[in-house]
Formats: sequence, C-alpha cells, structure tokens
Amino acid sequence: MNVSDYMLSMEDKGTIYVVKNVPDLLRQLSSMANNLNQLTHLCHMGKIKDPEILFHIQKMMQQVEELILLLSSILQQCKNSKFKNRVKLPKG
Repeated sequence: MNVSDYMLSMEDKGTIYVVKNVPDLLRQLSSMANNLNQLTHLCHMGKIKDPEILFHIQKMMQQVEELILLLSSILQQCKNSKFKNRVKLPKG
C-alpha cells in the first residue's frame, strides 16, 4: 500500500496518526544502514582489518538496532491508540 492509498483508507476511518520525528529517524537509519553496507563490503574484500574500525562498525550496528527499536515502539503506540498526536478528520 502506498502513502496515498493509506491516507485515503484512513480518511474513511476518520483517524490519521501524525508522528513528527519518524521521517528524521528513517533518514538517519537509512544513512547508517548505507554506511554499514559499504563498510561490510570493504570488510568482505579484506580492505578493513583494523580492530578499532571494526569496533566502530559494531557500535554503529548497535545504534541501528536502537533506532529500529525506537521506531517499532512508536508504531506500536500508534497501533494501540495510546499515541496522543493524532488528527481526527471529519467524515464526508
């Protein structure tokens, strides 16, 4: 389902959830994942062997996991209707 279809379906139901910081988190996660991908590729080629660099890669992987958990938590709050920043649309 694309964004337009989602918005139209939620309009019919009368509730759209607005999560302001998710786009920033997704951009940050995407950048980190891209960096990790490039570093992993270099590791597989044998070009990265320095333990300090490998430590930083591991630290970045932990940050990615933390962002995924944060996004998951935000989505769960929306699904449970505990999220307070929501917009109710008039039907019709």
